[in-house]
Amino acid sequence: MTDPDDPPPAGTGPERVTVHGAAAVGGGDVHVSGTYAAGRDIVIDRRSIYQTYADNRRYLSLFGLWHRGGGPQVRARVRRMLADVMRQHWIRRDDGYLPVRFTERPEAVVTPRDAVLVTTDPPRRTFPAGATLSDVRDEIGGNLLVLGAPGAGKTYQVLRLAGDLLAAAERDDSLRMPVYLHLGSWTRSSGSLLAWAAAELGRVFKVPAKFDLKQIIEAEVVLLLDGLDEVDRAHRNGCARAIDEFRDRHGDVPLVVCTRPTEYEATGVRLALDGAVLIEPPTPAETESYLEGLGSKAAGLRRMLAADPGLRRLLGSPLFVTFMVQAYGSDDGAARPPTGADGVFADYVAAMYRRPVPRSLPRFAPEQVTRWLSWLARSLRRRRTPVFHLDRLSPDWLPDRADRDRALRWERVVIAVLAFGGGWLKAALMFPVGHAKPLTVAFWLVVWPPLFAWILGSRAATLERFTAGITPGTLGRGLLAWARNPLTVLAAVGLVAGWRIGPVQVPAFTALFGQPVHVRALCAMLLTLLLPVMVFVHARWFDFTVVQPRSPGEEIRAVPRRSLLVGLAVAAVVLVHQIALGWLEAPQYGTAYMLLHPLEMVPLAVLGAAWFSGGRTYVRYRVTARILHRRGLGPARYGDFLDHATRRLLLVRDGGGYRFPHDRLRRYFATLPPESQPRS
Repeated sequence: MTDPDDPPPAGTGPERVTVHGAAAVGGGDVHVSGTYAAGRDIVIDRRSIYQTYADNRRYLSLFGLWHRGGGPQVRARVRRMLADVMRQHWIRRDDGYLPVRFTERPEAVVTPRDAVLVTTDPPRRTFPAGATLSDVRDEIGGNLLVLGAPGAGKTYQVLRLAGDLLAAAERDDSLRMPVYLHLGSWTRSSGSLLAWAAAELGRVFKVPAKFDLKQIIEAEVVLLLDGLDEVDRAHRNGCARAIDEFRDRHGDVPLVVCTRPTEYEATGVRLALDGAVLIEPPTPAETESYLEGLGSKAAGLRRMLAADPGLRRLLGSPLFVTFMVQAYGSDDGAARPPTGADGVFADYVAAMYRRPVPRSLPRFAPEQVTRWLSWLARSLRRRRTPVFHLDRLSPDWLPDRADRDRALRWERVVIAVLAFGGGWLKAALMFPVGHAKPLTVAFWLVVWPPLFAWILGSRAATLERFTAGITPGTLGRGLLAWARNPLTVLAAVGLVAGWRIGPVQVPAFTALFGQPVHVRALCAMLLTLLLPVMVFVHARWFDFTVVQPRSPGEEIRAVPRRSLLVGLAVAAVVLVHQIALGWLEAPQYGTAYMLLHPLEMVPLAVLGAAWFSGGRTYVRYRVTARILHRRGLGPARYGDFLDHATRRLLLVRDGGGYRFPHDRLRRYFATLPPESQPRS
């Protein structure tokens, strides 16, 4: 018997077989779905079969290593985290959305059949009304392109598919978990699609990086990628090519891509997928049947349509049908017919302001909410992103240069105050050990605060790039990637080594004076290397990752506590290291030095670690939010406002962020002047 890992014999060409339903090739069944392949010649390349089998062998081996390394408990924990986030933020009950029809568009993609057959006019199947995307995927294949015009219901259909996949995966843990990701955050600097998806898995789903996010995607995930059309135009072609490269390298990861047809065709890329479908607009009969099925919920809208049949032109997409039902479904909304699409959105917003909410929730005036949403929509358009993350609110969101400069000045004032406190504590701890010389005290109390403010204020971005991995908000999530970079590791070790074991410092290790010089130097070097090693081990086994936020602003409110924990953890590591150094230097400087010298480094360690592990983000958020509130462009408590807008269906949750229910609604708010008010 031939080993599957061996290549096929030389000179073995493609085998030509005629398929009628199914055929056996190499002991495996090849099933052909559809009728267009029956009775035709299909070329099957044995080399591709061998290669696929070998790739699967490697994939299973990699998964086995990850599985054995973490155990079944880790796998179950990761799957539970994915399921919880999907169910909390994206999968909701079916609320009677207008049914749609799917039509196959095989010419939009490069299918596996295209590799063996040349067809000038591929057949287009129209699936029966009421068929779901799960039904279509079962027919065509697991890798699918979903096309649809604006408002066709693409996102809704993909999220329905996610619900079906999640239910199946919870019944059978051998099936992959669905993961919904919005491509709007992809840029040219995101790298490969796998790297971007792994970063999103950590950022949105809060999966710790120590679980190897890339391998989780390869082994456990069905990727549902929405919003290719919302990627910035300058990066859209690169994103499409990244998806194609991902399919070439990771063909065993199921993939569903959702986009508008016009933007997709403009990329000039035909994705290598199993098939493509187009969401067809509803017919007048389907819309009428849907409205009749809603009963009293759409009574006002039906009366309005009967009085003015011309309004039916606005019912050309499920999006507008849904908005018009919300705006005019009751008798109260039927008094004033809308004037075009903007009129529908204005009436929808007014209807949402009349929507009852619990009395315990904070209340805002409609004109305030409109002004804040208008600023938010314009800011999202300016930053070319569809999702707003509260924890990313920073001075660059401010519209005026003067406001941005004011925010940076306040940030440096906060840094200077913290630096003065840290310098004062260090100077105070130097008194008992006899190091409190006038020049030293003057440095820590006078020179250090403005210098530290300049370093962390003006050069914060440079330092964050240098310490990439320690800075994002948790000590452990990115330290592994940071530690793999030889340049940053050598630079860090060199700085510490040069500081601690220079020509003057080595003779101070009097406890080692009985040893040769090279032994003393080696011991000093090993002790110096102990600090980064201890930080590495600490970060590897202790995870400070914040749980998935369940209320607006929860993540940003958790930053101070998280930063303090990280600062104390780093301080503990530094303290142990400094105690060891103090023990070596005790014979020269005395026992008091050995006990109190390590404490000198604690204030600076806590301050630096807390600042770079989220403290700076929190300060920038608070300063920016305060300036926006004083300008009338934002609320005093952003979390309450986001919750208010979400309950009124003017915003929806998207992972850890917020977005408008549809791009058309976002564009409507972006065109309003800040002082605009909805129609009453």
